[in-house]
Amino acid sequence: MPTVGNFGVNLNAKMRAQKFILIVGGLLLFHAQAKATHLRAGEITVSRESCSSLTFTVTITVFTDLTSSVKFG
Repeated sequence: MPTVGNFGVNLNAKMRAQKFILIVGGLLLFHAQAKATHLRAGEITVSRESCSSLTFTVTITVFTDLTSSVKFG
């Protein structure tokens, strides 16, 4: 493996690191604006229908801000 000086730096690893920094830097320059929204609160309730079967009822309750334009689902 080629090395530089006495530091033992692998040239292939150094080139990969430079390529990675270049790609990440380019992505940071050309990023799109993203917006995140969040639900206020929620709970998931699971109940088993009977002890002898594997039938469950799953209830999802979500609390949101009614004035928000974000819809659940």
